Amino acid sequence: MSSAFPIAASAGGSRRCAKRRGRVAGEVSELKARQAERIKALIIGKMPDQLKHPFYLWTREAAGRLIERETGIKLSSASVGNWLARWGLSPQKPLRRAYERDDARITAWLGSDYPAIKRRAQARRALIYWADECGMHSSAQLR
Repeated sequence: MSSAFPIAASAGGSRRCAKRRGRVAGEVSELKARQAERIKALIIGKMPDQLKHPFYLWTREAAGRLIERETGIKLSSASVGNWLARWGLSPQKPLRRAYERDDARITAWLGSDYPAIKRRAQARRALIYWADECGMHSSAQLR
């Protein structure tokens, strides 16, 4: 038992101390206006992987790591969520599957076309990369 509760400890009580509440040591609650604008611009203008982060989409964790890397300030997950909400950014989740989706065609493609693509890539010692329009820019400089 902690020395903060000598009576409970000496009386043989089995009470446990409540966890300390509030901010963890080293956490800061606020970003300065200039810092906040810079982080917001980075999040809106770039994907995490473009900023050398190991994430594909922006999450609280990814935004928190960006804030810490750019400013040296470590925010709690709740604080990061508050900042994202202030900036008008909210969690997005698809409401339903694409209406154009055709499961029979997908199964047929996976059974016939894809194995041929895979064999051709293996013969050329090439890698197959999968992408969708989510992380692509029309201004990309591909060579």
